Amino acid sequence: MQECSVQTKSIIMILLRFVMFSTSAVAGALNETCPECVTLEGGMAKGVIEDGILSLKGIPYAAPPVSDLRFRPPSLPNHWQGILEAANYRTICPQIEDPLESYPKAAMAHEVVVGGVTTRLFEDEDCLYLNVWKPAKQVRNLPIMIYLPGGGFIAGGASDVYNGAAVARKDVVVVTINYRIGLLGFAEVGALDPSYSGSGNNGLRDQIAALEWVRRNATALGGDSDNVTVFGESAGSISIAAHLVSPSLKKPFQRAILQSGAYNLIRTRRSAEATVKKVMDVGSLKTMAQIKTAPVRDLLLQAHATGEPDGFFAPVADGSGVALDPAEALASGTSRHVGIMLGTNANEMNYWAMYDSKFRNPFVEDTDLGAKIDVFSMLPSIRDTSEEKREEVKRKLMSTYEKVLGTTDQRTIEAALVDDVIMTQPATHLAERQSASGGKVWLYRFTWHVPPKYLDPALPPLGAFHSIELPFMFGTGDFSQIPGGLALSKAPGSDISRLTNQMLTAWTNFAKKGDPNGVGVPEWPSYDTNKRVVMVWSADSEAVADPDGSRREIWERWHFNPY
Repeated sequence: MQECSVQTKSIIMILLRFVMFSTSAVAGALNETCPECVTLEGGMAKGVIEDGILSLKGIPYAAPPVSDLRFRPPSLPNHWQGILEAANYRTICPQIEDPLESYPKAAMAHEVVVGGVTTRLFEDEDCLYLNVWKPAKQVRNLPIMIYLPGGGFIAGGASDVYNGAAVARKDVVVVTINYRIGLLGFAEVGALDPSYSGSGNNGLRDQIAALEWVRRNATALGGDSDNVTVFGESAGSISIAAHLVSPSLKKPFQRAILQSGAYNLIRTRRSAEATVKKVMDVGSLKTMAQIKTAPVRDLLLQAHATGEPDGFFAPVADGSGVALDPAEALASGTSRHVGIMLGTNANEMNYWAMYDSKFRNPFVEDTDLGAKIDVFSMLPSIRDTSEEKREEVKRKLMSTYEKVLGTTDQRTIEAALVDDVIMTQPATHLAERQSASGGKVWLYRFTWHVPPKYLDPALPPLGAFHSIELPFMFGTGDFSQIPGGLALSKAPGSDISRLTNQMLTAWTNFAKKGDPNGVGVPEWPSYDTNKRVVMVWSADSEAVADPDGSRREIWERWHFNPY
């Protein structure tokens, strides 16, 4: 009987080897006859080859976070039957259509404008998908660049705005991802049910799940799982900052590029729980059982009904997913082994001025955006002080900026102040801490803007507004939706092509070797606290020593801590 059992096992092993060999042979044969097909862990996927680049869109990296998986960490993806058609983007995660406007309902399809480029997106809770661009030829061990899109943690998703084809032509593998946002991705509901503790960072966990999926499938994609650069803009950049200060000692990436966002919007657990309570108080959904099963539209409407600002939902410093004190964690060297490149745009807040005609004074509460962006709520050192103290700080800062900027124009002063508090100084603070801890870091400032002669005189001055750098560093070449951009791109002697090539090369050089320098890029020294050299991206890009030193020194005197 035992002998029979041994024989049976031997036969089974032979059959298993035959099945594995046959499956491999079939996959190999199919790949030979179908060059746009790739065998991934979930099965075969068929993409599209265009101009030497293979794109695979709508690949699931986690199970759909629906039903019992709502508010839960991401689970492993399901295998699919047959060949997955991967020619088109899949749905992005549910969101309110436009965080700057009040809508009577949460639209399930809308247009989003990023860097002046407009894309129509469709939404569903089944949204944990990623997209890949790689050279179509047989390649091995290419650097991998994984992009986290922005949107204030309440909007956006991976779309053609972030088309990675031009970046992939620099011999890298490019990946863009969706991750849960808003109430579904960053609501800390542990107070309603302790088994959901930590849900306030599920959006970050989605990102980690995507990074882990890429590592597992790196060989199939022609990439090197030990040479991964994560890059992102706005909320995507803030997400990366959160990962940099994660208590986890081993980061799932070797390098990071942060564009217009540091760790200034990371919230305390108490604040995150208070946010959920506020949402529960304004509507009929009061219990865990109700919010687990309610239609997603009802959830979004109830959250939107609070009238809270952008950044209402954001990563949570819970001591598990994110360090309790991000600034201290960074200073202690938690990310010293990760190469970092980061920077901001010169006129970040003009993005909102372009799309919201009511954007005026960020200190006045009766304007639409003014009620949403109180710059002093971003300063922890005075956040909980008296109104008298806050007013005193406002007066002193406004007076100081008036002298530094050499203008009495209220709007100019306020825009610069908001830029510094929300974007520029947090990035500088991160660079200073990274350098002081022994880590390598490069800091940039993007100042390119559409020349006035191409602009409608009726428009407010836009400058280098939030996200305008994206068409450059992605190399999409689509500036048609930027005011004046279409005329500029057709004008003789345009500087767009040169700046695009410089930035594309710097970004991909950094991914390849941890240093942005190389042929075609102006010399760019790493940042240190002695010379404080910053790359100023413009029509005539150059590295400049401490270009915003007078404003940086203001915040040093104020002992600025963005968290």
